[in-house]
Amino acid sequence: QSSIPSLDVYEGYMENHLEESLYIRKKAETLSGVSVETYVYNKEVNPEDQIISGNWFDVSDTRSN
Repeated sequence: QSSIPSLDVYEGYMENHLEESLYIRKKAETLSGVSVETYVYNKEVNPEDQIISGNWFDVSDTRSN
């Protein structure tokens, strides 16, 4: 059984209302060549909130700090 419908609800993805969706689902390929679906944030992001290190656990590492 697919977990995609449950994940869609969790991520705020609405297939028939993409402009209102918090995340949108996209197909991607991993570095090892595996085809996957991923969720991409669908709203504006303030560049000042970028986490420079890429470590999203470390929220103190933003440009605005």
